[in-house]
Amino acid sequence: MKQRLKVALVSQRTAQWRMLLAQHKDLPIQLIFDDEENFAERARHCSVLWGDTPEGARWLPRLPNIQWYHTFFSGVDALLPLRAQLPKDLLVTNSRDIAGPHIAEYVLGQLLNLSRQIGHYQRLQQQCQWQWMDYRTVEEDRALVLGTGAIGQTVAQRLAPWVERVDGVSRSGRAVEGFGSVHQWHSIHPILDQYRIVVNTLPHTPETDGVLAASFFDALAADAIFINVGRGATVQDEALLSALDAEPERRAVLDVFRVEPLPQEHPYWQHKQVVVTPHVAAQSQPQWVLPIVLDNLRRYLDGASLRNLVDLELGY
Repeated sequence: MKQRLKVALVSQRTAQWRMLLAQHKDLPIQLIFDDEENFAERARHCSVLWGDTPEGARWLPRLPNIQWYHTFFSGVDALLPLRAQLPKDLLVTNSRDIAGPHIAEYVLGQLLNLSRQIGHYQRLQQQCQWQWMDYRTVEEDRALVLGTGAIGQTVAQRLAPWVERVDGVSRSGRAVEGFGSVHQWHSIHPILDQYRIVVNTLPHTPETDGVLAASFFDALAADAIFINVGRGATVQDEALLSALDAEPERRAVLDVFRVEPLPQEHPYWQHKQVVVTPHVAAQSQPQWVLPIVLDNLRRYLDGASLRNLVDLELGY
């Protein structure tokens, strides 16, 4: 009888994963969950690891036999400092397919909330005040998406029916379906003020660390809405705060931060032009991630190419 593939699972949602995978008893695998007795010793004999990115980063250096790691998240930031410790032939895949639609939904929701004064009217309702305000319609606005990868493409596709135009920014400036045009990174500063909506989907890599600096934020339109659903470490916080203070009509919607949870003393919390959310633009709920995991499991067992392969040298 062929020996079943040994798979270790590490997650903040282990209980949910156990319940969900219990419905798939026919899988040719032996699952070992991180809340089980002697997990550390048993996991050392596994060749596959599934899990949240931070938990995976903690365990991978301790599990020498892992050949394939699938993260339930789209980002792999926590793995990057470990690259020298990991096998060169380690296969790493992520769950970015679910992130795109959820992030696009978040972007659109925040954009409509700000443009149509929805939050303001909720505050007026609490005060029993009948008071109307002028609003802007997003159909007159142009949007610029930083990053033209899978998530950036989905954001562009979902925004396109709502706004006048969606353009993108990438290193190469190569044309990508779904964008009106794609600009090279080094050429965007003179044209930034043409876009009221600027959405950051950039991953955190050595190349993008702090790339959104004063020269970028100061060049934004006076009424720009900057939405960060990429990574907080791509932003120089002081530069963003300074640009907001310089133009009272600018807004920032921030879902990701260099330090998470965001420290209570951070000025973002109290800034009237900033919306803070706790990294919820796209959650990795097990029922959404499972189809990607099962598809990749079939591919792995068949010796086929895996879906959503990550290049740790590039960071995405």
